[in-house]
Amino acid sequence: MSKILILANSDMGLYKFRKELIDRLLSEGYEVHFSVPKGMYVKQLEEMGAIFNEQEFDRSTKNIFKEWYLFRAYKKLIIQTQPDIVLLYTLKPSLYAGYHCKKKHIPYIINITGLSPVLVDGSILGKMILKVYQIVLRCADMVFFQNRTQYNMFKEKKLVNKCDLLPGSGVNVEENAYEAYQMYDKIRITYVGRLVPIKGMPELFQVIEKITEKRKDIEFRIIGECEKQYEGIVKRLEQEGKLKYYGVQDDIHSFMKESNAILLPSHAEGMSNVLLEAAACGRPVLASKIPGCQETFIEGESGLGFEKENAEDMEKTILRFCDLSEKTMEEMGKKGRKYVEENFSRNIIIEKYIKTIKGILEGEE
Repeated sequence: MSKILILANSDMGLYKFRKELIDRLLSEGYEVHFSVPKGMYVKQLEEMGAIFNEQEFDRSTKNIFKEWYLFRAYKKLIIQTQPDIVLLYTLKPSLYAGYHCKKKHIPYIINITGLSPVLVDGSILGKMILKVYQIVLRCADMVFFQNRTQYNMFKEKKLVNKCDLLPGSGVNVEENAYEAYQMYDKIRITYVGRLVPIKGMPELFQVIEKITEKRKDIEFRIIGECEKQYEGIVKRLEQEGKLKYYGVQDDIHSFMKESNAILLPSHAEGMSNVLLEAAACGRPVLASKIPGCQETFIEGESGLGFEKENAEDMEKTILRFCDLSEKTMEEMGKKGRKYVEENFSRNIIIEKYIKTIKGILEGEE
């Protein structure tokens, strides 16, 4: 029985976006181990048959001592589990565990879900991390990218040897069912995601302030974990009746169902799972014109794009959408559902992973 170790920075992401892959691996007879900080989804993964190895870490810290501890912890974990192949998601697991896999000649697959800000901020730390990351990427048995822009960039710069393109993390089109479109007393524009700068929070709050001052028929709703720097403005806008903040929610689908459009003003994305799930649900998307967002909709047909980090263009785009007829909004949602079914089914990702894993283990890669 081949043993697979999966490393990621979140049990929620692992369960919501990879559980179908884990289930397929288990059904094909692989012994699946996973290591993430312990959270509410670990139990579900264990109940599926996967074996949990707890590893606490702070995905945002830059403390050298904490990073060294995590680096050593991954080495110990790999020695203990003795995996036949390791699947890596997000920067820190890919960087640290990838290095140990390289040293111990253990096959590993990296999935680049997006570029961490530290890799592109031009800082000394970022440049140092990038140098090590490049070595880890070049030695990987496969590097999966989630949007073509990043795929082309890494290939052109010869930062990877073996790579392939995935349609994001894909969508489970059965779980994310189409929902009948309906209007409410106000047009509901919903943001789903962490409240962090790279997701476009500075521009979003500007836009909410401006639009709600002149339009009383539009309601902004925000769902997700709020960074401390934004707690004050979120509380104020709530008190002024300019937005509704729901915090972290387990059932995102129900909020999408009760929305008229899903908004994502992100500055950078690998491939937006939120937008894919919104389209699957039959909701138009309003998003930044960036790689990782643009691929999730057809401009003018299933969604509308605006220039990134441009509050004025975002405002115009939201108002343009809100002035559409209910029938047009509904048709946009239906076209989005069809587009996702044809291009972003999660089964596409699963088949690529299974083929790649079997090829590596059988010595065909």
